[in-house]
Amino acid sequence: MTGVTYRLMIEPSSFSLTTLLPNEITTKNMANIVQAGTLSSLPLRDSVAAVSVGIVEAQALLDLCYEEDSRADVDMNFVMTSAGKFVEVQATAEHQVFDDSELNAMIQLARSGIEALLEKQRAALGKLEVPSR
Repeated sequence: MTGVTYRLMIEPSSFSLTTLLPNEITTKNMANIVQAGTLSSLPLRDSVAAVSVGIVEAQALLDLCYEEDSRADVDMNFVMTSAGKFVEVQATAEHQVFDDSELNAMIQLARSGIEALLEKQRAALGKLEVPSR
């Protein structure tokens, strides 16, 4: 998939990254910080992921490429947590309006794409436990 956003939400009041450069923040470093007792627990609250979906030629598509996006009748962006809650939803009827059934199809497609991204995040985080809220 292209055009996707990976982010990790960090509890602002419980973590300082002043001793680590951004490229040094790894799952191993985070685990070491907790093991050393610098933090009582992992500062990650939840994982989030984002995808785009749209309707092109009457078909709902996930992760539109530029060519598909430029022809899309409807264009939507979804950001969701690993608990399946919405962070952001943005929709535009570019060339055609859409109905409830098309909206529901795009929501389900976005959920499946986001779940695939979250699986990749979980694999990248390895043994670190990130709670779902």
